[in-house]
Amino acid sequence: MTVLDDTVAVRHLLRHLNDPRALRRNVLSSPFFETVTTAAKDNATGERLKTLVADCIESLARPKGEDFDATHASRQYYIVKNYDLAREPRNQVAADLGIVVSTFYLERRAALQRLADAIRSHSPSLRAIESARQEDLALDYADSLAASGQLTACISVLQSVTAVADPASRLTAWRHLIEVFVESGRLGDAAEVLEQMHRTATALWPRGPERAAVTAELCYARSHLSRSAGETEAALGELCRARQLLTSAQVGTRVGRMLLISVLQSLGKIHNECGSLNKAADFFTEALRIIDTLVVPPARLRIQSLLGLSSALGALPGRMQAASKLSRSALELAKGTGFLREIALANVNESNLCFWRSEYQEALQHAALAQPIADVVLGKIEAAELALHHARAEAACGSGALAYKRLRNARRLLLEKSYLWAMVSVLESEILTRRRADATALNAARSAVRAAEMSDVLEAYGCARLILAECYSRRHRLREAKYNAKEALSSLEHHGSAFALAQAFSLSARLTGDRSHLANATEIRRALRA
Repeated sequence: MTVLDDTVAVRHLLRHLNDPRALRRNVLSSPFFETVTTAAKDNATGERLKTLVADCIESLARPKGEDFDATHASRQYYIVKNYDLAREPRNQVAADLGIVVSTFYLERRAALQRLADAIRSHSPSLRAIESARQEDLALDYADSLAASGQLTACISVLQSVTAVADPASRLTAWRHLIEVFVESGRLGDAAEVLEQMHRTATALWPRGPERAAVTAELCYARSHLSRSAGETEAALGELCRARQLLTSAQVGTRVGRMLLISVLQSLGKIHNECGSLNKAADFFTEALRIIDTLVVPPARLRIQSLLGLSSALGALPGRMQAASKLSRSALELAKGTGFLREIALANVNESNLCFWRSEYQEALQHAALAQPIADVVLGKIEAAELALHHARAEAACGSGALAYKRLRNARRLLLEKSYLWAMVSVLESEILTRRRADATALNAARSAVRAAEMSDVLEAYGCARLILAECYSRRHRLREAKYNAKEALSSLEHHGSAFALAQAFSLSARLTGDRSHLANATEIRRALRA
């Protein structure tokens, strides 16, 4: 193969890193797919290849041989990373390096040739890769199975890894296994795996430089069980400790950075649920920043972080335009990569943003688009979250009875004291209030307040108090209505979405005659539509 052929092949490979079908046709990457026969394994092999390419690109920064100095190495690494991967303008990259365009092209061609040689040195056949790091391929395969909703098969693969892998890979497999067990509602199995993790970590890493990363793995795993049980503060404590360990120990491996990204995403999700929206946005922004430091950023983690940031910003006054842009980017990326789970979650987020903009029919359409995918690929918790958004849109469009039935079915997927349990209770009481079943609605609203108090989620508490205030208002019990409206407003001003806060200001204005509250509600709703 000529130098030109090599550079053409490596450019094609870099452009199609997220497309296994294109990689099968590439002369450099096709050997990795020689024995792969299924689409799920195609995706797993593609993920493994991305990691290999990332390592090869990192190697460009290291000069080889006495006649090759560090200046050329650093230039070539910078060009591939910023021009070929990040798609920055050619002139900008050349200016950053302080070189003319002709030198840029010479360095780039040399860089692509070195990269092609490095990739080829690793790819005589897929079997050679499998024999060297079979557990890594298995973990990638398990991730692909989880993304396509095949949780039983995913669990089987992860359990096989824990039986044969080296201790470090075993810990990673156990962590993923806990995530899948929690998502499947198998909390007893998750607790048993956590105990195995703890015993292994204590025996093999009692101290030393690797202890910080191992402890962070344990903290992250424990946070899943705490969160599933509705113990929000405990989950936050574990995640904050994991973040502190990973950052203070400066765990710079790709595995360590991937774990830190997952920790930041979980922190963002919990703060989003609790209504601490600015904090949530900060965590998702930090996750995206770390993703950008990876030579080959994982598409699924990017999609998840974009959706999390979009959800947090969309609930803040005046940030809807930015939130919508992020959400559309995530949806397009999910469609382009073919990740079904992320396509479903992106449509859920679009439904949520449409609802906040009072575009209820559009919200219902996006929820309906997500539903058939969700029925196949989502676990219990995510399916319940979709049901919540779907039911809310149905109720807003006048299908209260259908929405109420959907919520009753979703409740069976959830544990008491959890965030979603509380939010389902709130929405059930809201639907009953809209249908003017006042006695039943009042009891449901009181139950929603108790559920929110148990969940420690202040947004749920504020929304529940808001519905209770509405119920009392309809029964002409104005003293109780004003008290609960004041409680709702106090909670939602600090912890909650702008949509809920506008509702609270509007109700307070109606009950108290305070025109400033009506003006606040109008201004927030205007900002949500901006």
